[in-house]
Amino acid sequence: MRILHRKMCLLMLLLISCPLSIFAQNKTLTGTVRDAIDVVIGASVTVKGDKSIGTITDMDGNFKLSVPVSAKELVVSFIGYEDQTVLIGNKTHFAVTLKESSVMLEEVVAIGYAKVKRKELTGSSVSVGSKDLAMAPVTTAAQALAGKAAGVNIVQQSGAPGADINITVRGGTSITQGTEPLYIVDGFQMENGLQNVDINDIETIDVMKDASATAIYGARGSNGVILITTKSGKAGKTEVSYNGFVSFDRLGKKLDLMGVEDYVKYQYEFQLLRGNEDNFSNIFGGDINSGDFYTGAYSRIANEYGNRAGIDWQDEVFGNTGITQNHNVNISGGSEKTKYMLSYNYTGEDGIMDKHGYQKNSIRAKINHELWKGVRFDFSSSLQMTKVDGGGSLGGTLKQTILQPITGGVKWTNEQLLGSDLADLFSEMYGGDNYDANNPIINNQSITNDKSTRMATVNAGLEIDILKDLTFRTSGSYMWQQVRQDYWDNGNTKTASSNQSPHGYGYRNNSEKFSWQITNTLNYAFNVKEAHRFNVLLGQETWYQESMNLDNEYRKFSDGNFGLNDVSMGTPQTWKSGKSRVGLVSLFGRLSYNYSDRYLFTGTLRADGSSKFARGQKWGYFPSASAAWRISEEGFMKDFDFFQNLKLRVGYGTSGNNNVDNNMYATDYGSGHYGYNGSDYITLVPGATLGNKKLKWEKQEEISQMKIRFYVNISHELRTPLTLIVAPLQELLSRISGHWEHEQLLYIQRNTNRLLHLVNQLMDYRRAELGIFELRLVSANAYKRVLNSFMNYESLSKKKDIDYNFYTELQDKELLFDENYLDLIVNNLLSNAFKYTEEGESITVKLYQEAGDLVLQITDTGIGIPKEKQEKIFERFYQVESGREGSGIGLSLVQRLVELHHGRIELESEPGKGSTFSIYLPQDKSVYSREELLGGEENADNQRVYSTNAHDVYIGDEEEADTESEEDENTNKRGILLVVEDNKELRQYLVNGLSGLFNMLEAENGQKALDILKEKEVDLIVTDVMMPVMDGAKLCKLVKQNLRTCHIPIYMLSAKADIKYQLEGLQVGADDYIAKPFSMAILKAKIMNMLRTRHRIFEHYSNTTEIEPEKLTNNTMDEELLRKAIAVIERNMDNVEFSTEQFAREMNMSRSNLHLKLKAITGKSAIDFIHKIRFNRACQLLQEGKYNVSEISFMVGYNTPSYFAARFKKYIGCLPTEYGKK
Repeated sequence: MRILHRKMCLLMLLLISCPLSIFAQNKTLTGTVRDAIDVVIGASVTVKGDKSIGTITDMDGNFKLSVPVSAKELVVSFIGYEDQTVLIGNKTHFAVTLKESSVMLEEVVAIGYAKVKRKELTGSSVSVGSKDLAMAPVTTAAQALAGKAAGVNIVQQSGAPGADINITVRGGTSITQGTEPLYIVDGFQMENGLQNVDINDIETIDVMKDASATAIYGARGSNGVILITTKSGKAGKTEVSYNGFVSFDRLGKKLDLMGVEDYVKYQYEFQLLRGNEDNFSNIFGGDINSGDFYTGAYSRIANEYGNRAGIDWQDEVFGNTGITQNHNVNISGGSEKTKYMLSYNYTGEDGIMDKHGYQKNSIRAKINHELWKGVRFDFSSSLQMTKVDGGGSLGGTLKQTILQPITGGVKWTNEQLLGSDLADLFSEMYGGDNYDANNPIINNQSITNDKSTRMATVNAGLEIDILKDLTFRTSGSYMWQQVRQDYWDNGNTKTASSNQSPHGYGYRNNSEKFSWQITNTLNYAFNVKEAHRFNVLLGQETWYQESMNLDNEYRKFSDGNFGLNDVSMGTPQTWKSGKSRVGLVSLFGRLSYNYSDRYLFTGTLRADGSSKFARGQKWGYFPSASAAWRISEEGFMKDFDFFQNLKLRVGYGTSGNNNVDNNMYATDYGSGHYGYNGSDYITLVPGATLGNKKLKWEKQEEISQMKIRFYVNISHELRTPLTLIVAPLQELLSRISGHWEHEQLLYIQRNTNRLLHLVNQLMDYRRAELGIFELRLVSANAYKRVLNSFMNYESLSKKKDIDYNFYTELQDKELLFDENYLDLIVNNLLSNAFKYTEEGESITVKLYQEAGDLVLQITDTGIGIPKEKQEKIFERFYQVESGREGSGIGLSLVQRLVELHHGRIELESEPGKGSTFSIYLPQDKSVYSREELLGGEENADNQRVYSTNAHDVYIGDEEEADTESEEDENTNKRGILLVVEDNKELRQYLVNGLSGLFNMLEAENGQKALDILKEKEVDLIVTDVMMPVMDGAKLCKLVKQNLRTCHIPIYMLSAKADIKYQLEGLQVGADDYIAKPFSMAILKAKIMNMLRTRHRIFEHYSNTTEIEPEKLTNNTMDEELLRKAIAVIERNMDNVEFSTEQFAREMNMSRSNLHLKLKAITGKSAIDFIHKIRFNRACQLLQEGKYNVSEISFMVGYNTPSYFAARFKKYIGCLPTEYGKK
């Protein structure tokens, strides 16, 4: 039997494994590609013999590829490296190291005004050839370059044809101005060179990245330099060549949206929760008076909408087939002395959305001619015309598309939804205003947005060999460009309606500019004893540009108009024109030294004089020096033949940035008008920007490692002695029993902590200011990270009784951020919020995604910031005058850390209402440099400078207040007692006798007592009956009739001991009546018994799920208030946005009064009371067993199950899953 059982098991195993082997046709391979120094980004990994199966390495050099089981080898390749073939075998993970191509070492590379062999480079540069660009089916060279040049980030701003492309080299370096690199085409400056020069005309692209390489271009080189060399003719017979491609584009993947039935169910729930059933039934059907309107809602919706066809808006809007094509005809030839080239290019792209397209026609000619021996002449010219339909942008159409209603219910047909703009009608539905309901099809059909560009360039150069190795070159360039943009809205859009232009409005903008450049260079190359090779370059350059523009907008066209072709039928809305000019004069030089191809040195110096700066500030000087040691050429490396080119390189350089607006050093004036005596006069009006005559060059320098070490060391030296003071203090505090000594040590401890925190902030600020903080991005769970910092302040929120909440929908989402610096940002913002938020107020933290950014928002209802001070709030050492201590560094540090993330920070604040700080951190990897994206590497953090304050919860005076309150508790103080007695000696006796139990207040009559109650919160009143001005009976009556004070216990003292007077006192609301003379011991005993009874009630209330207002209160006013409070919370049970502010508003009370009242009645703060009601309901739902924990968390007002579970355990004592099993 046992043998039969074993055979049956084997048979079952074979049956199970058989189909698995049949279907396991593919396997997944992973790996990392590196070179001798670092990972290689964008390396191609393909299956040998089948290039259709492949991928490229990511920002960390990693790849993941699914290949057939039949695949034998992988081919790994990248520009500038030799292809490497890797045997697959049984391996699934590969570590591949690429070797530099020996052919590439001899390749000539452009370095600015000259060319050198790649092996002789000392600066950071990367090259891409024409073959690598031609393989890409794209419309511009910029798109083709993407992923092919390390450190060059290329991001197309939109998927629309002709969209702008943002190109940055090493992330860009400017703080306030542009980050676009400088484009040099055939030696001359050209804006947007990678978009203006056709792919088929480019021979090579060289990207100069570090300051030592770009400093030769001085004022314009800080953001990197991209050198483009166009193709030239070749000697030989005339050749005619054609290159072209045609590709077809479709929407590759649609967003997964709701179906018709789910959409209607969502609308039902949305409207039902807000009590707007009428609106729902008007649009989607159903009789709200019918008995089954609610109970049969889902079945009715399933029957009516389950099989109804909805509108696929994505297909309607983006359903076209786009065609992209490029055609190039090239004619070249010539002799040894004369070479010529003529090229024509056409590029066209039709978008997948109507009325969006891109067309470009260009022609380029180039001639190189040797006039006689040693004298060479070159000439080139180009003409091009570009037209962009749709403005190069989708204009938010995708957002409009996904927010469109997919069915009109019983009110509108699908045809009506497609052919009409129902934005106004759709807003009938509650919440409809929150949606962008404008019809994207109508918007697109109504708007014509065309941009036409014409550009012509002419270049010429003369080169003379004065001596064998001494060459002089002079060259000049002229460029002209004209741009016209026409925008016409035929009047059918909402924007046209708001512009009061039902028959159309639009604008026609024209701009024109020209520039010229003259460059003169003298180059001398010579050798000393063969091994020492020198090259000296001297140069002078002048560049000038002039531009003008004319912009006009017209609205309120009459019916039957001819649009922008007859603007006389419209009303001018805006009309403006401008003219500007700018010039740059430069002197530069370079010295290069090469010793036996082993030791290399390059030094440059450039002086630039710019018209953009005032006298005394016009000239900037930009030096650089770089050196390289080719270790692979040393004798001791001969046996290491696997190193073809091992080079150690170091460089320093200063490059500038004059990419600022013209005339910023002076205040511009324009024309204006003023009226006088009924006549109109022209005058001069100052511009919006005030001139700054001290405006200087923006410079970028390599960071000094000595500065880094200095500030890290000084931070350590300052922190160490302070820490050695703090530690013994803590030990002394635990041992000292004397009250006076304990108070003095506490004072020292608080101020030492304050000083330590200030030192930490100063060091963090200085690190950020110097750029020592290095961004190390990781893809991680931002929710958990922020929650950790959030929970650090939980106890403080309890002490200050602050309504403290955290909302997010990103619980399980991996996002891009620097973990340590996010901690520091959250800590500083929360510290700031708690510092300026009073007891009983609220602080809310929100974490969400918006438009490609991770958004952290912290809102408080504190004192707020006046508008005139909001611009200064991020300045270092600036503090709002609020009487609170602080360093004025925290917010300045936050701003720097946000800027380090390439993000932004926004502030909204109003005095008396609070402040909202919003942090936006980009999630697009292309925004960051390769170095910033190395967070996942094992050794990335080893040499990192960390913040000292990332987890330092420090609030300042608030902590002192909390410490003092704790001391009160330690001395058994039980709140504040008010003694009301007109006899001074008796009053003092009561104060002295009860001061051991309470903090004491005193008043000489009832009126003074009421005045105190208006200002102070009192826990108990002991009052005499017979007093001048206002007696004790009237005081008691007024206190018990006031909702704010009716909960306060009152003990009445009187010499009138008759039952009649005691009854009168109790009838007006006194809790007890004590006849004089009285025993202090009896009075204390009565008060303590009352407090113990109250404590037991609170304890019982905390441990039960039932809430009985009649048992918690001792008067009808408090009972009614408590019932109302419970009703308000139950009405907002599932409202995740419900806060103590809304709670107080619905209770018609201030937040502070509500908090104090609930605290007195229930022993719970307002926020704790909300949690109590919600968790009582959660317990009921868990016992019913109909819903899971996630569903219950939303039903009781928590938008994150994990946050609900944590709070539930804190209040109930166990997890929700454990409670449900009880």
